[in-house]
Amino acid sequence: MSDPQPKDQGDERILLTARARASRMEVRVPWENPSFGEGEIEHLRRALRQDGESMIDAFETMLGEFIGNPRVVTVNNGTLALLVALMLVDVR
Repeated sequence: MSDPQPKDQGDERILLTARARASRMEVRVPWENPSFGEGEIEHLRRALRQDGESMIDAFETMLGEFIGNPRVVTVNNGTLALLVALMLVDVR
């Protein structure tokens, strides 16, 4: 795809201004440090102290009841979520 060509001097100024802005553009992604309250920390302690699978099973059961569908699976990231979705529609 080629750059647009200006039709007159006014268009040329607009195009040059847009290119100058784009070349100076700096993309910043906001970063937040996680903040955990005592409740979250206690849940993490409990999960680390006992079999984590039982907590996952309980969460999936509660989530299934909440959404009205007993077939629930949780994954730890978006890539795995996409992989599971593709497997469900039989994409290889």
